[in-house]
Amino acid sequence: MVAYVDDILVKSREEINHVGDLADCFQVMLKYNLRLNPKNCAFAVQGGKFLGYMVTKRGIELNPEKVQAIMDMQPPNTVKDLQRLTGRLAALSCFLSKSADKTVPFFEVMKRKEGFVWTAECQQSFEELKKYLSTPPVLSTPQVGEPLFLYLATSLRAVSSVLIREEERTQHPVYYVSRSLKSAEMRYTPLEKIVYALVITVREDDKDAILEDGPGEWWEMHVDGATSRQHCGGGVMLITLEGFRLYYALSYLFQTSNNEGEYEAVLGGLRLTKTLGVGCLRIKTDSRLVVGQVSGTCEAKNARMAQYKEKTVELLKGFGAYEIEYISRADNTEADILSKIALEGVLDHLVRICQKDELGELPEDPGVAARVRRKAPSFEIIDGQLYKRSFGGPLLKCLLRSEPEKIMDEAHRGICAAHQGTHTLTRKLVVQGYYWPTMMRDCIEWIAKCGIC
Repeated sequence: MVAYVDDILVKSREEINHVGDLADCFQVMLKYNLRLNPKNCAFAVQGGKFLGYMVTKRGIELNPEKVQAIMDMQPPNTVKDLQRLTGRLAALSCFLSKSADKTVPFFEVMKRKEGFVWTAECQQSFEELKKYLSTPPVLSTPQVGEPLFLYLATSLRAVSSVLIREEERTQHPVYYVSRSLKSAEMRYTPLEKIVYALVITVREDDKDAILEDGPGEWWEMHVDGATSRQHCGGGVMLITLEGFRLYYALSYLFQTSNNEGEYEAVLGGLRLTKTLGVGCLRIKTDSRLVVGQVSGTCEAKNARMAQYKEKTVELLKGFGAYEIEYISRADNTEADILSKIALEGVLDHLVRICQKDELGELPEDPGVAARVRRKAPSFEIIDGQLYKRSFGGPLLKCLLRSEPEKIMDEAHRGICAAHQGTHTLTRKLVVQGYYWPTMMRDCIEWIAKCGIC
């Protein structure tokens, strides 16, 4: 079963097993009191549209409507037309071989400051893309245990790869990956570019592939703890079987040491996964002490550490299987960011701005004091969370310094994104209920760093 928000797709490899698979899904829905709309349900279908793609027995195919929209386009006459084209191509990138190479001329035109000029190179790439999309590939689904082949390619301005499976001496693509090179990366040697292509492919595989190990029941959990004099907290990121990522920021109401904070994050993550009914769990943390003590390679000499170890081992016994391994902080950035959220809390100066009764403590600078007095009515604190009042709309959640990057990444190139421009991305974030003072500037910088854009 594949689920995304309110869309559910139940697939069976054999027709005879489909009724049983549906029964299992219905049991889960009954258990959690979920309801289906009969008008929107279709059963025993050979294929259909799901998340904008056509899922059939052959594999995953492009939505003909999206392909036709590009085929019907005329050569762009303005930057806005070109942005519309690149946005549509970005949504199809996993189907496009060497997509970065094909779209580099478009982005070079968009970066020009002297005005829009549709070059001969752009026209050639535009025609090549239309010719390629006239017979789009079908992405095949790999079978458990079968060998896969990875092909890597480099050029002066991009690196690309394709994962292939072979069936009856015929090769079928599983997915394509392509990334344009920045100025420093263009100076890589050919061998370094090949290695870089391999790295981005592995990262894409970690992000999108279904986590399968043995029976296919393994979840992955990244944890990290953080402490300061005022606050202590932890971060937990869970990766489900389908590759979805669940984020949890833990705030402790007691003081801990650094090592105790790491253990508390692990314990919090174990309780969460146990509640979700996870059977097999792979734990990753950047604490050598926790990994060493839990795995038995290090002795817990401190009495407090021994108690934490015993509690962790006790919770781990409730899983069918588990692994715990050390990773570097650079590979644990998402859990690290989550752990820092509890440390920052609501910034003191923002609290003073919101509390009108505390406006007596205004800055000495009359200009700054006037701005504080003017902006105070626009903010509100509810249950310790800062919100900004929007004109005619809902309250906007004010993000801390560590949060916008994750939000922009998901909105710009997440599963339902289309690599929009700066103004579109900013409006989208506001509509979704987020605010921070430097939204426009941060969106400009974020899009400039996007490999596809």
